[in-house]
Amino acid sequence: MHCCWFLIAVIAFVVGSARTTQHQSPEPKQGNKHSSPLSSLAPISNTRAPKAGASAIPANLNRPGTPLAIAAGLPAAARQPLSDWDIEQLGHLMTKDSNPVRRRMAFARLLQGMTAENALLIREQVKSLRPESAEFKDFHYAWGAIGGAQAVLNGKKTRELDMAVTMAGWASAQPDLAFNWFNELPEGDRAGLRGAMISGIADNDPSAAARYAYQLAEMGDKEAQGMLGIVASRVLRAGGPLEASLWAENLPDGPMRAAAMDRVAHDYVAVDPQGAAAWAERFAGEAHNARVIEEVGDEWAERDPVAAINWLDSLAAGEGKSAGLSSAFGEWAKRDPQAASEHLITMPQSPERDSAISGFSRRLASENPQAAIAWAAEINDADAREGALIRAGQSMFQRNASEAREWLATSGLPPGAQQQVLNPPQRHR
Repeated sequence: MHCCWFLIAVIAFVVGSARTTQHQSPEPKQGNKHSSPLSSLAPISNTRAPKAGASAIPANLNRPGTPLAIAAGLPAAARQPLSDWDIEQLGHLMTKDSNPVRRRMAFARLLQGMTAENALLIREQVKSLRPESAEFKDFHYAWGAIGGAQAVLNGKKTRELDMAVTMAGWASAQPDLAFNWFNELPEGDRAGLRGAMISGIADNDPSAAARYAYQLAEMGDKEAQGMLGIVASRVLRAGGPLEASLWAENLPDGPMRAAAMDRVAHDYVAVDPQGAAAWAERFAGEAHNARVIEEVGDEWAERDPVAAINWLDSLAAGEGKSAGLSSAFGEWAKRDPQAASEHLITMPQSPERDSAISGFSRRLASENPQAAIAWAAEINDADAREGALIRAGQSMFQRNASEAREWLATSGLPPGAQQQVLNPPQRHR
């Protein structure tokens, strides 16, 4: 959990200090309403986090009596579960105390003493926290780990958005049960839980999460590629870019692997654009890895369009380079259309220049459809030129229908293309 590891040191210090005065004042019995709920804190065993890529799920998880909280990373409770009065007092400390350390200690003690039986009562204390806060999310993750489907379904009755994070907690502790339960849900109930389920499994075992994502693909789930992308992000976060790139490259060939490579490229650029480019350029010219080149070019261009385009220009011709230039010039048009247009003028006639103009014109169309049309007309490839003119014409029609009709009369577009201009797709509000 986000704050529990920090609290281990704090709690151990507090308890250690208390031991030095035990001969003067005996420890109050648990449940004594004159004692502080924090006085029942005991040292937590020194639990080390698993190494990156290793499974944190104990081998004996499914044996009777194995606490699911262990699999979710919760500290083992050193004493009996909290009483109702303890929960109420700890909740007051957690939400009202002016000392932030005591607030965190109170929250940690609530997690430490939580059981499937008292979780609802603890939630009554937690629900006053902001739903986007780490404590609110951590509680529901922990509850999912010990409460399973019952905890997840409780989210249907609450106003707060807590169902997904509870699902993630359950999946982290019991992936098989959570996965099978999810697949028995009506399709309409799956949308908000699919990603939470996979991310929860990936928290403990990315390799297992990848297998579940492939199972979704075999079952015809259209979101399976995105689920493998979630796993890719977890691998990158845990093991770094090199481990994530090797993991993705070793996946079975096909659309799922392409999706994972795409996600690694996206996240890699955010950490190290030059490193991501050096990794991605090995796939230049490979049609099945075109998405890697495009993604690196696109994401890098958001930060430094000149550097991204210079890198793309250095690559061998291919689908990835063309798509990358289209995306990169679209990003450059958003940041500095004048500089982007000046660069386009210097490019020699080529399929890559056509792609660059297409991306530039697409981005320009929303702000200046007339200029977008002028640039689209510069595209050599007839099909690409027609497509760019249609997109720019649609933007013009949405801004000024009479001006668009006047342009169409002399555009040279065939009747079918003109009808597309006059019937643009509806904008999403």
